Amino acid sequence: MPENGGGAAPLEGSERLKVLLVEDERADVLIVKGALGRSLPNADLFSVDSLAAAEQFLSRSSCHILLTDLSLPDASGLESLKRLRLLEPQLPIVVLTGQEDEKTGLEALHLGADDYLVKSEIKGRSLGRAIRYAADRRAIRDELVAAQRALFVERLSRGVAHNFNNLLTNIGCNLELLRSESHLGVEALAAVDHIERVIATGGALTRQLLTLGKSQPLNLVSFDLRKLLTELHCTLSDLAEPVLQIVCGEGEAVLVQGDVAQTEQMFLNLVLEMKDVFPQGGRMSFSIESESAEELRWCVVEVEGPTLLREQMEDAWLPFAARTVRPEFSLSTGLSGFQAYLEEVGGKSHWRYTSDTQVRFLFGFRPDQIERTADPISSEPAEREKPHRILLVEDEKMLLSLVGRLLTKSGYEVVCAETYQEAVDIWSEDKNFDLLFTDVHLGAGPDGVDLARTLKQDRPELRTIYASGYSPRLNECETELVEGRNFLPKPYKLALARQLIEKNLCSRSSSVST
Repeated sequence: MPENGGGAAPLEGSERLKVLLVEDERADVLIVKGALGRSLPNADLFSVDSLAAAEQFLSRSSCHILLTDLSLPDASGLESLKRLRLLEPQLPIVVLTGQEDEKTGLEALHLGADDYLVKSEIKGRSLGRAIRYAADRRAIRDELVAAQRALFVERLSRGVAHNFNNLLTNIGCNLELLRSESHLGVEALAAVDHIERVIATGGALTRQLLTLGKSQPLNLVSFDLRKLLTELHCTLSDLAEPVLQIVCGEGEAVLVQGDVAQTEQMFLNLVLEMKDVFPQGGRMSFSIESESAEELRWCVVEVEGPTLLREQMEDAWLPFAARTVRPEFSLSTGLSGFQAYLEEVGGKSHWRYTSDTQVRFLFGFRPDQIERTADPISSEPAEREKPHRILLVEDEKMLLSLVGRLLTKSGYEVVCAETYQEAVDIWSEDKNFDLLFTDVHLGAGPDGVDLARTLKQDRPELRTIYASGYSPRLNECETELVEGRNFLPKPYKLALARQLIEKNLCSRSSSVST
């Protein structure tokens, strides 16, 4: 009898099925043993004669399924089932009853049993069938709970990201107002710089939250791979504890092209999966090779520990639904999407065992080759006889007022709306706007994408800039949202917003759909 662990154990490969029987009648134990041998020859039966003995067994060992009588010396009726279910919430339980009525069995199912069997029917293959069905029902139920939890995490991350990014944008815009004041001293300006760095860190943390929530659309940009790993280090370490130690190498900037959120998701998933591959702990190091024969920039990840579970390693590359070994609940989406993502952005991925206790990953990114043209546009709008008119739509009242005042101070004529309907009402009275600047999320009902579509029925050439702390529509929007072209992720700086506004106002003849 194993002495380590306890409770429910996953059945793997050719492992024998461990069945715990709680039954005080010796004759019934022998009947169950015989029926089990006929229907499930790969099963081992362990029997105890009381609820207390069952609790003691489960505290020091594990089993795959539990069979229990409802009449025990220290618990009678459904009370024994209640106590066992509280003790082992995930363990499949089949109730054996001597009563010939279905009412007791149905009550047992309502209290958490996975199946029930009348003792007089324990013959042939009925016991084995009941055990298999109970185990399958429990596995399906656990997968449903895991999916519900993952959906909850995703929805929670969306709401937190939207509200938190609005707060960060508010703080950042107020800092820009402070910075514009000429009387600020050196210490005050240093404090403003420090707060702006904190805002940038907060924005990165929010993006990582969305990454775990699997809520980010693909967005190809140029980024510093080494800086990304540095900013991600704390999050990786938190996820790895207490199993793995995370080490990130230092060095010069390495500019590559890819999707920041997808790249972060890749590293986060890798850490989560390696915790299962190295259950006894280990060291996970990240380094970057800035030069290679293939003209790629390689991120090298080496993981080493006292024990490497190869079955877990190879299982991690399967689609989640096809895995043979799965935890009850994991934030990881597995490793199967790594190769497809890297190929999509022009990179490559490889991995191999370097020893019995070490595995090595190589993730290749294309060096920064995103074409940039000199942008003569100043962050300040050019002087003209009449200022450009902007319809600003934002559901966060304080941010709407602040951004409206800042854009007005920058020389634009700004009309503000807090909701979709308010913006439509303004438009019905006055369509003489040069640009629509709208948040994607506008509360319940139609959003910024719907608003732009409605207004463009009258003015197809109307330029539009979308801003967002996060909205579910980002993943399903038929309009291509491109950062730096028609999309401004929050938290943003007003100088960047002005530059994007001028870029759109000066490119009305562009064929790019916005």
